[in-house]
Amino acid sequence: MSLDNEDFIIIDHHNPRYLAFGTLHSLKVLCESSHIFLDGTIKSCPSPFAQLYSIHCYSSILNGTTPVLYSLLPNKTKNLYTLFLNDLRTAAVKYDLVFNPQFVTLDFEQGAISALKNVFPNTTIKGCNFHYNQCIFKKIQDLGLQKDYYDSLEDDPTSVKCLVQQTGALAFMPISKINELWCTIMDKFEHIPRSQDFFDYYTDTWIDKGCLYPRQLWNYYNFNGPRTNNGLEGWHHRLNSNI
Repeated sequence: MSLDNEDFIIIDHHNPRYLAFGTLHSLKVLCESSHIFLDGTIKSCPSPFAQLYSIHCYSSILNGTTPVLYSLLPNKTKNLYTLFLNDLRTAAVKYDLVFNPQFVTLDFEQGAISALKNVFPNTTIKGCNFHYNQCIFKKIQDLGLQKDYYDSLEDDPTSVKCLVQQTGALAFMPISKINELWCTIMDKFEHIPRSQDFFDYYTDTWIDKGCLYPRQLWNYYNFNGPRTNNGLEGWHHRLNSNI
């Protein structure tokens, strides 16, 4: 029960075992929101579950996100996420509500993305821009270029740092221009050691047809809504710090 003596369990699924928590009011807020945010955390999740998975909604009044639903999930598979999302839709229907968000922002977890595409084929799914840039920098680290990045001079247009910045900026360029701009970047920075490994990674992961993350997922050109799920991740961080 909630502090207002309302039922606080929205879903109680037995096989596989998982739970989703919220009130009727929070379910209404979820269904009325055009933009929702998804993220999971492991640290504050009790056994035998694998993650605490939370949903936040964007609030124009707060100019940020607000929590509406919490779930304890046993795994991170596409099938489980699909079941969870469909169960949420079913729970909404019981109260004459429709759960069909216009926009969803999350990190680049493939299982969740695939499930969202299946359950909400007309929803615009956006990968968190912060995570996009994290992926780019992690590849720089994996290639042993971290020192070169930090040693880069701020006014050096051919440095590793500039390569990272210009690659990250592709997320805000017109989609029709990305191929041309990426070719320009590769030509400009080909002198950097192991740059070809970075180019291959970025092309295979973010650019090519059939890549892991299509550009519609990570490109924010002419997108006026929130570009990250930092509010939700920050909420998880504060929760974990208090447990």
